[in-house]
Amino acid sequence: MDNSSFPNKNLNDSATAYNDSYVIVNGKRISSEKEALDVTRYSFMKLGSEFKKTVASSQKNENLDSEY
Repeated sequence: MDNSSFPNKNLNDSATAYNDSYVIVNGKRISSEKEALDVTRYSFMKLGSEFKKTVASSQKNENLDSEY
């Protein structure tokens, strides 16, 4: 593939250059490392809770299936 037709842009000069001073979680800009860790912990706790509910529900369904 020939890329000679594309201009050589310096990404550091671009408005879209990567900036590592913040992250975006669920559309919200987070610039504090503490807040980012808190959001991550909460997300994993929520995920774990939903996973436990799903496993418990599927085990109930397995017990019902074995009775019939």
